[in-house]
Amino acid sequence: MAFRFKLSLLLSLFLLVLVGCNVAQRTPTSIELSYDPNQPLTVGSEVDFDFSVDTVPSSEPFAIIVLPDTQYYSQKYPDIYLSQTQWIVDHHEKLNVAFVSHVGDIVQHDDQFEEQWVLADQAMGMLDGVVPYGVLPGNHDMQLDGTAILYNEYFPAARFEEYEWWGGSISGNKNNYQLFSAGMEEFLILHMQYCPTDEAVAWAQGVLEEHPDRRGIVTTHAYIETKGYRLPNCKKNSDGKNNAINLWQKMVAPYDNVELVLSGHIPGVGQRTDTVRNRTIYQLMADYQGMEEGGSGYLRIMRFYPLEDLIRIETYSPYLDAYMRDAENEFELRYELADMGLLQGEVTISAGEESCTATVREGVCTLTLNSAEIASVQAEYLGLGIFAPSSTEVRVEVAGE
Repeated sequence: MAFRFKLSLLLSLFLLVLVGCNVAQRTPTSIELSYDPNQPLTVGSEVDFDFSVDTVPSSEPFAIIVLPDTQYYSQKYPDIYLSQTQWIVDHHEKLNVAFVSHVGDIVQHDDQFEEQWVLADQAMGMLDGVVPYGVLPGNHDMQLDGTAILYNEYFPAARFEEYEWWGGSISGNKNNYQLFSAGMEEFLILHMQYCPTDEAVAWAQGVLEEHPDRRGIVTTHAYIETKGYRLPNCKKNSDGKNNAINLWQKMVAPYDNVELVLSGHIPGVGQRTDTVRNRTIYQLMADYQGMEEGGSGYLRIMRFYPLEDLIRIETYSPYLDAYMRDAENEFELRYELADMGLLQGEVTISAGEESCTATVREGVCTLTLNSAEIASVQAEYLGLGIFAPSSTEVRVEVAGE
């Protein structure tokens, strides 16, 4: 038996050991196997079998829905809040919604009026068991000293712990994180209260350090304003003092996997882009509470397109069935997706007792057909790390001697 390579791509580096990596979703692969059908196949023939292995990209777009401040809906316009989450439920399969993120200010009057929390619970409860989501307390959800009795009563960690996407929380559930998969990517999203405490920031740093290979998103209530400047102070209704500048310095810029920051708080929309160590970080703010009826039901649809490496942002109101089409509410961001790196692992080609093994993506295996009973030749990619195994076969007819 001989094995020789006819390669368009040869792995020049020794295989990285990825077997122990913990991923929720492995990248599918496909393997192709062929030979010259005009070559006579007899017992003792040496036949060249061409093989190639490649990843199967997930080309299906997916979406993250962002719910801006809903405080006036909970106070005055319950039908609008309910229309938002009902629309998500009705369209989550069509849009391939991977996650819903609430930026805080769920209600208007912190612990003063429980009926606002009852409504918010009803609206957000539509998402339970349907699509992963995260919440956080804005300044209107907490008392002056940061106490959030009703927030932690209606949105405790226990509400989410049954779901596999739940990561954990601190300070009750005022700061929490979730893990989800979409478009063959693994995501980590942190939800941080308005002006978090030092303890919460240290906890979040630990979460980011624990998941360095996940695409990182941070949602917090107050971060930038309409001109893109980071908010420099914390006023009241929090037990912490970490403003947006502190969060940038402690949680965003130092961690190479954080690429998106989502926020609300300031009526209007804003965005800024920074580059740190060749990493682009998009920081987006949307809060429509200054519009009629406390926001008219507008939410953000972030559509991720893996094959185009971009995010398309749309602003839509299920309540009005209307889009905002201006440049501040509908735009695109370059965002590299589906970069799986070099395919790694072993390929085995076998015909009866004869076989050869390679650690390449494309090549030629020369096998000796030593029996007329051989009916097929098999090719198997064993998979490694994030790459799933795959196999195929070709039928052969071996004539006797």
